[in-house]
Amino acid sequence: DWKKFRSNSLYFMGIRSLNLLKHHLDTLVIGYYLSFREIALYSVVIEISTVIRKVRMGLEPMLMPYIKKVGYHTKRYGDEVRSLLYFMSMCSLILVLGLCFYADFWFQLFGSSFKADSWVLIFLALSQYMFAVFGVLEIALYMYGESRAAFEQNVLMLVLNLVFTLLLIHPYGIYGAAFSTLLATIITSMVTLKRHHTVTQIHVFDLTFFGHVLLAIGAIGFYKTMHISSNKGIISHTYAIFFIGLFVYGFYKRVMLQRKA
Repeated sequence: DWKKFRSNSLYFMGIRSLNLLKHHLDTLVIGYYLSFREIALYSVVIEISTVIRKVRMGLEPMLMPYIKKVGYHTKRYGDEVRSLLYFMSMCSLILVLGLCFYADFWFQLFGSSFKADSWVLIFLALSQYMFAVFGVLEIALYMYGESRAAFEQNVLMLVLNLVFTLLLIHPYGIYGAAFSTLLATIITSMVTLKRHHTVTQIHVFDLTFFGHVLLAIGAIGFYKTMHISSNKGIISHTYAIFFIGLFVYGFYKRVMLQRKA
């Protein structure tokens, strides 16, 4: 029992250490290459974007036991995991849209000297979105018996982030560092998705999921191009209300269709 306790304790301590290093590695790297002001700005953006990660941390302990109760070898498992990921995605994307549409407001909370840099915020917010949604599959794999999945994914993310940051920080500065994190998160998420499919033989994403993700990304891009408008306050409120309503309606329709099935 002591040997098992020690082994599990060391494993989870290692996972925790990797998580801390994974989420702050880019900050350590830019601290060597960039100016003090850019470091401060990047740290502020990280603090703002990590709000999205809290969605997963808050919902995961409540929802995953239900997934475990369903059973892994049933058709219902796939349906429930899809609904869980769709719900997690909807909540996270609402936060992403809110952070990007009201970037000036969030930056002012950290002091009037900080000017909103929306591209850095967009890159890191989408990175946290990928972590919040696809990270759920790491927990599902662990519950499925793949105990090393989370550890291996964290190592992969750490290595990719370090390599991309070192490659892009010189030519693109703070934007290169932020985009490196997003790129590393996308690749790691795709590996997690592939691994989950290999183990479970279940496709957890459908066209509806990708549709609402692309819609949100398109809204962010379109808003970015319209940001110079003198009516940007009206535009941001209109977009926020429209897309939040759209996501809530889409999730409601999905749940109702699943219940009828």
